Amino acid sequence: MALATGWQDAALADGWDDLLSEVPASTAIPAPPPVSAPLTIPALPTGFNINQPRDQRHDVYTGPGKSYYQVKVNEKGVYTSTNGWIKAYARDGDWLLIEYAISSGSRMGYVPRVNSKGQEIKDFYAAPELPKASLPIRMIRLCILTDDPNVSGRVLFEVPENLRGVLLCDHGGRWGYVELTINGELVRGFVDCENYALD
Repeated sequence: MALATGWQDAALADGWDDLLSEVPASTAIPAPPPVSAPLTIPALPTGFNINQPRDQRHDVYTGPGKSYYQVKVNEKGVYTSTNGWIKAYARDGDWLLIEYAISSGSRMGYVPRVNSKGQEIKDFYAAPELPKASLPIRMIRLCILTDDPNVSGRVLFEVPENLRGVLLCDHGGRWGYVELTINGELVRGFVDCENYALD
């Protein structure tokens, strides 16, 4: 019996050798794909009050440059007077993102470091640089863009569904600070986070 068993074991071993000879040499199990790190959206810096000499006028645009849309009142571009309160948030190039009071709430926009009369924003460099996620986004429903996320949520533009743009940063966990092209003009403003998705 022991002899028969040894013969069967030998035959079985020969069979395994035949099977193994048919297996490709490169049978290594592929490594699992790397796990993506959680996406972190930078926050808009906290604003701080600036003390500017009185009776100055600084033109305000929705983005850091004259190529961006400028809100107009009575067909004239808006500006801020240094006779009221002004908060500074962040720098983008030679432009400063500010918030200032208006009759219907407040407005956020950009002023140049030096105005048309050569008057400089003295606290310009006290503001941090604007953090930018620069992530592509798409609007998932009709919504609004506002330049007043802190007080009134006033409508600056209606934003159509499927419009694409860029997410810059987060503001307070509710608003995304975005850059869009509307009616052929670049504009920055705030959109409720529930109204867009990463594209």
